[in-house]
Amino acid sequence: MEIKIKALAILTFFTINYFHTETNNTISVLNENAAPSELTAQMVKETLNVSNASQNTNNSHEELFNKEFERYIKEQYNHPEYAEHLSHNATDIITALEAVKESDLEEDKLFKAYTVIKLAKDKLSQVYAVDDTVLHQLLPEMPRLLGGYFKIEYSFSIEDIKKQIEYQLEEVLLANFNESAEVYTQKASEVLATRHLSIIDQLENINKLRSMTVRFIDNILNKSVWDSDIEMTWNSFLKTGKNLSDLFSANVLDDEDDLDSLRWTHVYSFCKCLDLKGSYLPINLYEEIETDITEGIAFLEEEQDDFITTKKETLLNVLAKAKIKALALQNNGIFSDELPELE
Repeated sequence: MEIKIKALAILTFFTINYFHTETNNTISVLNENAAPSELTAQMVKETLNVSNASQNTNNSHEELFNKEFERYIKEQYNHPEYAEHLSHNATDIITALEAVKESDLEEDKLFKAYTVIKLAKDKLSQVYAVDDTVLHQLLPEMPRLLGGYFKIEYSFSIEDIKKQIEYQLEEVLLANFNESAEVYTQKASEVLATRHLSIIDQLENINKLRSMTVRFIDNILNKSVWDSDIEMTWNSFLKTGKNLSDLFSANVLDDEDDLDSLRWTHVYSFCKCLDLKGSYLPINLYEEIETDITEGIAFLEEEQDDFITTKKETLLNVLAKAKIKALALQNNGIFSDELPELE
């Protein structure tokens, strides 16, 4: 099956074999005036040309990925403005995951997806804040782009395992029919051991990808600056809450504790937003938020731990303080962050 040229071009972002390249290679000199988005367009165009030319050579797809990925790291990922670019626009991340998904390099596909997420997480660790646009671009796409990696292609039921073993042993027996029992036993052991290790490796890689995905989302949530359009801030919060639920439904998240921790990061991030700009929110928005919370928001009602102050209570407490500040500013022109604790 032929790789799509576009996918091959963009997959230069993240080929894991980059980490085996020599660190002493000469790094290309960047045009410091070029914005990351301009570099992206330029690199895609040039990589398309490389990809077309490579089809008549003996270079493997993997070799091409290695070469172009190294070039991406040196010329774009290391650009001093690239972290800032990613903090406002997740298009590059989505395009890279799409390219991995569409590629026919099945053997390393899951590991490449892991590398996409890891490098993006590491790069965004450089910035103090991430626009919530990144969340709204990335989270709805994750079930489609990552969900397939978490679908186990084999069954762990006793009956299915027995059938697999019987089938494999039958193949070994037919292939070694004239051999001694000792040879047959050795061959059968090799087949079953290989199968076992394959399952273990796949499960480890799946768990590694999922763990990195949780860390990545938590990092973005923690740094999110909610909608610059003040009146859309609450809708942005609700949308992200639904997106997290969708990730759990798609099996991208499979642990309720992980989901609960992400929800707490989500709530605390929004509380920080209220602390920072709550004074400027219109009073009618506060009333809308209070009504929504009182009537019930599913993801705010879920708790994994007993006896703690709930997400709903935490948000209502911070909301009440922010509302007092907003009233003081809008009614009396008084701005104050020094308010007494609510009882």
